[in-house]
Amino acid sequence: MKEILKNDKFLKIAFFAGIIIILLLFLSGISDNFSAGQDQATAEELLEQRIEKLLSGMEEIGDNVSDVMIRLDEDGHTVIGAAIICPAAGDAVIKERLLDAVSKALDVSVSKVCVTV
Repeated sequence: MKEILKNDKFLKIAFFAGIIIILLLFLSGISDNFSAGQDQATAEELLEQRIEKLLSGMEEIGDNVSDVMIRLDEDGHTVIGAAIICPAAGDAVIKERLLDAVSKALDVSVSKVCVTV
């Protein structure tokens, strides 16, 4: 065993094998973070579609919702904020109904929801 450890060829192979293992671990961590980012984007898109469908079912709104944007935290579990663009939101009553519907659907406070014309 001592002879193997003193062998320069063995030490070089062990060193390079260790470097390769470290690089593979590092690269797998990068791909996991990239994958998590994609999952978060997909979760945001799904929520946006659901909210848009919910709002289009409201009487005064219909197809007037121009855009729905939702942002989640890094874990993809908590809503950071939501923005709704709707031309009908010029009416204060409709704007209030939009705020209420989105905040309740996403289970967030009204202060995290922005509704604009």
